[in-house]
Parts: sequence; C-alpha cells; structure tokens
Amino acid sequence: MKFFKEHRKFISLIAILSFIYYGNTLLNEYALDDTLVAYGNESVKKGIKGIPELFTRPYVKHERHTYGYRPLTQITYAIEVSLWGFNPHISHFVNVLLYFFCCLSLFAFLKFLFPDDIFLWYAGTLIFLIHPVHSEVVASLKNREVMLAFLPAIWGCRFIVQSTREPTIKNLLRKFITGTALITLGMLSKASAWVFLLLSFVIILFNYLTAKNKKALLTIIIIILIAVSLIYIYKGTRFLVVEGFRARQYQPIENPLILHKGIKSRILLGFVSWLFYMKKIFLPYPLISYYGYPVIQMPSSFFDPTVIISGLTLLICGSAGIYLYFIKKNPMGLAISMYVVSLLPYLNMGAIVPGIVAERLAFEATIAFS
Repeated sequence: MKFFKEHRKFISLIAILSFIYYGNTLLNEYALDDTLVAYGNESVKKGIKGIPELFTRPYVKHERHTYGYRPLTQITYAIEVSLWGFNPHISHFVNVLLYFFCCLSLFAFLKFLFPDDIFLWYAGTLIFLIHPVHSEVVASLKNREVMLAFLPAIWGCRFIVQSTREPTIKNLLRKFITGTALITLGMLSKASAWVFLLLSFVIILFNYLTAKNKKALLTIIIIILIAVSLIYIYKGTRFLVVEGFRARQYQPIENPLILHKGIKSRILLGFVSWLFYMKKIFLPYPLISYYGYPVIQMPSSFFDPTVIISGLTLLICGSAGIYLYFIKKNPMGLAISMYVVSLLPYLNMGAIVPGIVAERLAFEATIAFS
C-alpha cells in the first residue's frame, strides 16, 4: 500500500517504540481480573470450539457478579488457547502488538483529519504512544478490550467523517454504513467504542461550521439518530441474547453514588472525576491499579477546594473550546471539544462508573490531548 511505502520509516519507529516502552510487560503473568475473562473462563478454555458460546454468555460470570457483553475480546483469548494454550507472555506480546496497531491507526487518522499539518501527524502519534496513562490498557490483559474497541471504532469514525466528502448520496450512505458497522463491531469488545460516534459528530459539525457543507448537516442528524439507537440496541441485545444476563450491581466501595443519591451528589463527583482526568492526562503521576473509595473521596459541598479547582478548569476549558470551536473555527477548538466529549461518559454524572475513575477510560481523550 502507498501509505506503508510513504511512511515505512515512521511506522518502523512506532513498532520499535511500542516494544521499547512496553516490552517489559512480556515477562508479566496473569493478573487478578484476568481470571474472570481469560484463563478462568470456561468457554475460553475450550479454545475455538468455545467461540459460539461466547456470543451467548455474559462477559463476567462469577458467583457474585454476572454482567457485560464483550464477546470479541474473549474470542481473542479463545484463539490463543487453541494456538498455544494459556501462555501469559504471548498474550502480553499480543497486547503490545495491538497497541502498535492503535498508534498506527491514530497516525492514519490524524493524516486524514489534518492533511496539511505534517508535524501534527508525527508529534501527535508519538505523544499518544509514550503517554504513561496508557500503561493500564497495555499491561493488563483484561484491558485488551479497550484496544480492541478502539481499533475498528477509530476507522469507523474516519469513514463517517469521510462520508460527508462524497459527491453522491449513495457513496455517502455507503461510507456512513461502513463506519457505523465498524463502531458497532468495536462495541462487541467494549461499549466505549460508542464514544467515536460522538467524536464523529464533533468533527463533522466543525467541518460544517467552517465549510457550510449541507451533506455534513445531513450526516449530523443521522449520527444523532444512530447514536441513540445503538445504545438501546446494544442494551437490548445483552438481555435477549445473553443467557443469565443481568445489570451489574455495584458496591459502595466501587462508587459512593450507591449511597449518595441525587443530582447534587452526581455533579459533585463529576467535578472530582473531571479533575482526576485532567491531572492524569497532563501530569500522569502517580498511577495506581485501582482508585475507587476511599482513594477518591466524595466532596460534601460545592465549596470543597477540589470542586472549586475542578470547576475553574472546566470553565476555562469549556469557554476556550466554545470560543475557538464556534467563533474562531480553530482546530484547537476541535481538539478541546473532542477532549471534553471523550470524557463526558465517564464523569459519573450519567452512568455510574465502577471504581469512580480509571486511567483506561482516558484512552480516547488522549487522542485530543496528542
């Protein structure tokens, strides 16, 4: 392919750096959560023969918990079992390889999105590659799901955005359907792939504001309808297809919103969550395996210093984003908007997040940061 020939040196650099940064994980064994979804899973143990079962079983089936639907993630483990049995070192190698493909896909995405900004292609990809907040995703086999969702979804986002540039409605729909299918495929690894529909919306709206493309406006309307539909279809599929599926029951130690009900509590914890991600993305230290309660404290009022600082950063970020996005139509405004939109689903203001916050949930937001 022309793309690989033109950028073979940089692609080689991405591969080398991926293994320099995460090659030490190849020595790792299985971790605690891996037993739930990989080597402790009865269907995965059957290898390829167990794949049909994975489409009708919950992601986690434990004596206390039965929840989730991520068959494609577990299929990768089943294939590994058939090829070389349970070998954590090879599984970690697969994770690093997937991370290389994620970085390569981001490079292609940035090149498509900003065709004239060569510096951004290279700098953005390298910043993404070396960002320490990704260590949870790459080093944990259980969190392979994040990369498996990311890979088809970022290409799906590209196809959806590209659809607005097509000369005919037929080609527009073809690209849009392809993009939506890829994002849906990503959701079979983890529902977080849905975020790329929101990113498509942000990018296309920006293009519409700058170029007044009527096809972009049509695509925006379709995206809104598809985004809402996908959520309900995904949730409905879990209950209809998965045997014994039930919604996850959280414990207070996983998220204090179990005990602290009401909109006020959600907003307060949302501010805390926002500040957490700001700190971890801009100053990724220290990084730990699990936050939850009491590592993350529930603020008592809007006058809590954490809430005030978080509110100020959100106000500055939001104001700058709106000004640069809508008024100046500056690409920096697009980046800020993508950053905010990527984090919105994980701020506990809507859905409750197990563990309150997690570094892996910032994976998509680091695209905009880069």
